[in-house]
Amino acid sequence: MNKKILNWETAPEFLYVPEMAQLLRISEVKAYAMCRQADFPCFRIGKSIRISKGNLKEWVKEQSSSPNVSSVL
Repeated sequence: MNKKILNWETAPEFLYVPEMAQLLRISEVKAYAMCRQADFPCFRIGKSIRISKGNLKEWVKEQSSSPNVSSVL
């Protein structure tokens, strides 16, 4: 995995958890905790967790319109 700074335009279609954390500007610990939530859009390939950039964007939009945003992040 590359350690370059990511933004939504240059991020790959499928993200590793550390890449997702960088995009959302949260800690990797929090990002892994989010992946354990049943409603979070991630999937596993073996032991590796992947997140679709498109699904992540949609999830963020849904969460930002939620009245209880502080409990999500």
